[in-house]
Amino acid sequence: MAPPLAKLWRSLVDALTSLFTRRHAALPRLSAAPLPEPGTRDFLRHANDDAAMSDPRADAWIAHLRATLPFPQPAYGAVELPATPREVQERMSALDVEVAAQVAQATFNSEGEPDWFLTLADRFTPLASWYAGVGVDAGAPELPDRLRELTDRARRIPGINRALEWLADQVEQLTRHNAGAQAAWFMLLKVHFEAMLKPLVGPEGSVEVSFEFPAPGARVADLVPPPAPGSATSGSVARVLAPAVILKLRSGPHEHVLQRGAHVRSR
Repeated sequence: MAPPLAKLWRSLVDALTSLFTRRHAALPRLSAAPLPEPGTRDFLRHANDDAAMSDPRADAWIAHLRATLPFPQPAYGAVELPATPREVQERMSALDVEVAAQVAQATFNSEGEPDWFLTLADRFTPLASWYAGVGVDAGAPELPDRLRELTDRARRIPGINRALEWLADQVEQLTRHNAGAQAAWFMLLKVHFEAMLKPLVGPEGSVEVSFEFPAPGARVADLVPPPAPGSATSGSVARVLAPAVILKLRSGPHEHVLQRGAHVRSR
């Protein structure tokens, strides 16, 4: 990289670091390690996951989530709360493999909800939301280092600062705790999901993934899309456990929109 360009890149990285870590002075600075390729298993893994699965802060984080944060359940069946950081990582890795395999067998289709969408929206996103502490109480401990370092990958994607600011605003409406890290986490998921789904639309097509967080106090009956199955159906939004997932796939003149509402609790 030419010196002027390298200087510009470092300035951008420093600006993003300042923007999203000013409330967390202990947050590690951005690493110079290469950004993993989106759509690959490495993108959602920390480089040292296999070698450093014993982490007291991560253990405390999972214990706190298990004690205070309900797990957003899928439309069918039930999911047990993960017991350890390793179990979270293993579940996410398995879901990542499952979505990729389903996409490889699928074609662009404007009818119904394909299997890959149900896996991504009904199982993957709720798990990722729980792990990031969406809806956690303000007294929660800080996010573990592994999750923070994963979110740093989102901040190293060129040109993504505006989207991060917008998503951070949405997250901060729900809780000020770890809002910047949560916003970056969902931006990482957005980029990763879009890369995984690209084979469905071909080289000339496009995929847009977005996450929507209902505002606190909004009437549950007015939410668009409607709340996910198992959520409250009346009253006002008191807590969001997982955001709505909206996918727009375009291939030639055809567009396919898939959406799953947010998991909410009401008062």
